[in-house]
Amino acid sequence: MLEKDTHEILAYYDGGAEIGRLERGIGKIELERSKEIISRYLRESTHVIYDIGGGVGVYSSWLAELGYEVHLFDLSSQAIEFARQQQLNKPIISKLETADARNLDRKDESADIVLLMGPLYHLTEQKERVKALQEAARVLKKGGTLITSAISRFGSLLWGLSVYGECNTIVEEDAFMDMVRQELTDGQHVRPAACPRFSPLDIACGDNYYEK
Repeated sequence: MLEKDTHEILAYYDGGAEIGRLERGIGKIELERSKEIISRYLRESTHVIYDIGGGVGVYSSWLAELGYEVHLFDLSSQAIEFARQQQLNKPIISKLETADARNLDRKDESADIVLLMGPLYHLTEQKERVKALQEAARVLKKGGTLITSAISRFGSLLWGLSVYGECNTIVEEDAFMDMVRQELTDGQHVRPAACPRFSPLDIACGDNYYEK
């Protein structure tokens, strides 16, 4: 990841982009489906869970309420601070830390489950993705479970088609479709200058594209 990319990502998440995202629109579907999948791997032997790149702690809070020892890590200090503020009345997440998914301050084989459900969205270079995966594998106990997620090269196109309608004609925009063509060709998501805030995670694209 380039330094420029890191600054852009931090500016996006430090601005509170994840606050409430999973509580509205298609975010609700993502949340419930992810919880369903994660629940399949919760065992009696599960005690410690690392939520790497866990943003404002939605999944961390849910898992902590279920009684697990949860460690939340995120590159955005503001996301971590928001998660911390949410814990003031019920301190349930065991550890909250600003950290890079590629370099965690944890011992080898110290977690029963590792969630890596954000970093692979932004680590677009293969070697950087491998570093994050290797680090997750390092802290995972033998026989433990690693749960990851990523956005496929079809992500933007599918999103554009899913929101297309009377009030949203984004698939008719040249800048958007040029971006989609590049994604389908090489898998790289490069936001167009004409629409600097667009991504599948942030559907703001000028005044015409937003979710109420």
